[in-house]
Amino acid sequence: MSATLLINLGCRKTNDSNFGTSDAVITGFDNTECFCCGGFIVNIINNPPYSDNFLARDLPAGSNISASSDFPVYVKIAWQPDTTDCERHIIITQLIKK
Repeated sequence: MSATLLINLGCRKTNDSNFGTSDAVITGFDNTECFCCGGFIVNIINNPPYSDNFLARDLPAGSNISASSDFPVYVKIAWQPDTTDCERHIIITQLIKK
């Protein structure tokens, strides 16, 4: 299954303004409770202009990463901006731990 996911991730563009696949680091979990707060803190690596931290409310099922995981966690993700929410939020559609 991991090989299939890697193939699927490899077929996407990396610098598209609507979605991307990127190396990233999940650096922690923000448990602040407000409308635009909270979630996994994700730093997307080498993908300008997306080289800053984002928040992801959820991770894909089976990622085995939780708010109490040991951080940082190095991953490859397929993601897109969350346009229905606050700025700096993303939706992670696929994730592979490195």
